[in-house]
Amino acid sequence: MSPEGATEPMCRVCRANYYGVSGVPVLFVDGQHVGAWGYEAYLGSYVDGASQTEPYVELSTQAAISRTTDDALLQLHVGVLPLASLNGHEMRLFAAVVEERIDREEPAANGESSWNYVMRKLLPSASGLLLPSELTQVTPLRI
Repeated sequence: MSPEGATEPMCRVCRANYYGVSGVPVLFVDGQHVGAWGYEAYLGSYVDGASQTEPYVELSTQAAISRTTDDALLQLHVGVLPLASLNGHEMRLFAAVVEERIDREEPAANGESSWNYVMRKLLPSASGLLLPSELTQVTPLRI
């Protein structure tokens, strides 16, 4: 659990339920230990399979952060370009706000003191944004 999980319990519960997380995952990627022992084959086959699937849409993003002394505002614009006509499907857009690295001097209860790529929030919520049920090929949708 990231240190912020304790201060944002609703976000933590929301993320845990959405992803079905019951512990801290640890994986290997490109031979480097970055995750849970025993999941290397699963991750490799998942990435290989996903990379061979043709995408239904092309996504583009533009983000801007403005800061004040006490707060920050994130503006996110997402472009969705259907690569085929998609009709009658329930599709949702999920955007995750991710912090690249969090370091802590005092280790957490599980002994960890640093976290890479910590998801801070799903936008607009953990339910995502319901897209129109009809998306016409090469007609962009801007959100």
